[in-house]
Amino acid sequence: MGTGNHLLDALRRECPDLHAYDERVEIPSGIELAGPTRASPYVYFPVTGVVSIIVRVQSGVGAEVYKVGREGLLGVESLLGMPTGMGHFVQQAGGQSVRIPLPDFLDRVDGSRRATRLVQAFSAYALRYAQQSAACNALHSVEQRACRWLLGMADRVDHPTIVATQELLADMLGVRRQTVGEVAVELQRSGAIAYRRSDITIVDRAQLESRACECFAATRAVYRGIVEPLL
Repeated sequence: MGTGNHLLDALRRECPDLHAYDERVEIPSGIELAGPTRASPYVYFPVTGVVSIIVRVQSGVGAEVYKVGREGLLGVESLLGMPTGMGHFVQQAGGQSVRIPLPDFLDRVDGSRRATRLVQAFSAYALRYAQQSAACNALHSVEQRACRWLLGMADRVDHPTIVATQELLADMLGVRRQTVGEVAVELQRSGAIAYRRSDITIVDRAQLESRACECFAATRAVYRGIVEPLL
């Protein structure tokens, strides 16, 4: 029986005894799992939730550099030997995750060449995702980035409606709430989305994809190219 996380299911096929160390937990939205000064003792595999990795500067302003859902894992930095994460790991959409103590995970994966390759492939994807986000945040418009963010969330929660306030979206994009409000009004006027209070519903996905920057398709292509073939 699968766990609901694509990467973990593939890893468990290579390392069947991983299941002896995993724990399914329910994590509400808004919880910070780890940060730049607080490492996580676990590797997390989201099942129904979504975790955002947010990098903040000294003033407190930040932006999302990548997000993880049922396609992968949270804890790449620890697997690469970094003592802490590159940013704040925030549960963006509440839901279930499977977590495994980091030492136990490393012990089991190190014994399998194919499992190690899977972890390396996802780590490479996460790094490429973060690089793409850096370029995206510097070069693309707020509307393009907002469309990209909404599409990425919808794909991971597997539903066209996303729980996200304008304040949250502004924080993810590193811009003012007023700017996000103007973008949301335009996207709703065009029929791409509908929003009410904290709910944003994708009404016309094709239009939203056409208004998003190329970064959405680019990061998806990287995952399909280097991770999916190993699953």
